[in-house]
Amino acid sequence: MLRYALTIVLLFLISAVAVSFRQSVPMCRDCNVMLISLDQVRAKSLPCFGYSKNTMPGLCAFAKKSHVYTNAYATASRTHDSHFSMMTSLYPETHTMNLPYSSILPEGIPTLAESLKGLGYQTYYLGVTKDPHLPLDRGMERGFTSIYEADDPGSWIATLDALALDPDRLKKKSFFFMHTYMAHEPYMPDEETLSRFYKGTDRKRMTYDDLCALTYAKLMSLRPELRDGHPNDTRNTCDKLAEFQGMSNKTYEEYNDVYTIINEEYWKQFDHLGKQEKSEYIHALYSAQLYILDQELTKFFTYLTEKNFMENTTIIIVGDQGDEFFEHDSYSHGNTLYNEVLHVPFVVYVPKSRSGRSGRLVSLVDIFPTIHDVLDNRTTFPISGISVFSPVRHIAVLAEHVSDGAVAVITDRFKFIRGIAEGKTSVMLYDLKRDPAEKINIADEHKVITGALLRVYRELQRGFPDIAPRSDPLPSWINDQDRKTLIESGYF
Repeated sequence: MLRYALTIVLLFLISAVAVSFRQSVPMCRDCNVMLISLDQVRAKSLPCFGYSKNTMPGLCAFAKKSHVYTNAYATASRTHDSHFSMMTSLYPETHTMNLPYSSILPEGIPTLAESLKGLGYQTYYLGVTKDPHLPLDRGMERGFTSIYEADDPGSWIATLDALALDPDRLKKKSFFFMHTYMAHEPYMPDEETLSRFYKGTDRKRMTYDDLCALTYAKLMSLRPELRDGHPNDTRNTCDKLAEFQGMSNKTYEEYNDVYTIINEEYWKQFDHLGKQEKSEYIHALYSAQLYILDQELTKFFTYLTEKNFMENTTIIIVGDQGDEFFEHDSYSHGNTLYNEVLHVPFVVYVPKSRSGRSGRLVSLVDIFPTIHDVLDNRTTFPISGISVFSPVRHIAVLAEHVSDGAVAVITDRFKFIRGIAEGKTSVMLYDLKRDPAEKINIADEHKVITGALLRVYRELQRGFPDIAPRSDPLPSWINDQDRKTLIESGYF
């Protein structure tokens, strides 16, 4: 107990927010910048972060030439919230982007793309263009001069090749945000790749066409009015679902109909397996999916080398969150704040700088100031992040599910989680040094530490920029006619 108490005393003697160390900054003034977001890629399943299987050899080879941060955390286990933290250097509570189809980024919050555009950069978005979790009509689009549908490394190459046809464009310094869902569930690797990671019983697996057919049938039973939409439609069910989810629907309710059914039908196929077998098999499917993504990333890294991008481009590669495989009796992501969904890869490549590994505490909010630090630009924007090369370091970083009232406070030693479910508050405390798997809740035993970390959270909150949220006054599922009637009546 004395050792725990001394740890907390030291915590507060240092500071309630950050501590300073010496470190040099690798500079690359006027370099191009690439921010690559690998959706749903968790650190725990990568060999260069300690995993026993060789899931992503290409990414790990790239990491050997880079600065690798082994103690990095997402700000949420949700795509929407985490990506706005990347783009604003603010925690979810501050940037307020917590509800797809409803939240709108406040005007007073500058984005990373806007900040770089202000420095004379051409700014390019390469990713999914019709996705409520990366909403290009509610703030994600701000600052981008060009937007491209390019959701995998192969399409990134094609886009860069197309840009190269206009030599004047790529002569200018450029910022590229690149995003891919290739590792996202449903995991449907080919049998040969799966065999690299799974040696157990042969299993009949659902194909993507099977999943589309089951989902479409269930959707039609819930929304029979859609049956007459295309009486002579000869498209397959996957194309019909893609249209409905990505183009036809205008509300989160309609989008979520498809997303929820797909997940339910996909995960249902594993219900007959025991817990341990289910965890191992699904993790193997995920590992195979990571390997497929890695093969494409390797081609992309080769392309960057051949086209001389590596000589004048700073590249940051991160995961936005991870996935759970029943480590805490749950699967997928977006529900909890355990480290399987929060601990993410964070790799920074700076041309001509010495590579290395660091265990310093890092958050996705640190991307924004790190880029400006490497560019030798002293930004004065109101942010919560700290450059990973700064002499000042976090003593705690946060993860939040604002819509659920959940928060995690993470230090080098401890992890505090407060959750709210069915009106009841739960408190968990883990000693990450002794219990990295977060299996033993010591909150009752060490109330002093729990209270101290709660005070750290409140201290961090007091330092957050005070920016009012800007959201629609009416729920997004209300149709335009009802919306107009309610506004005109004075009800809202």
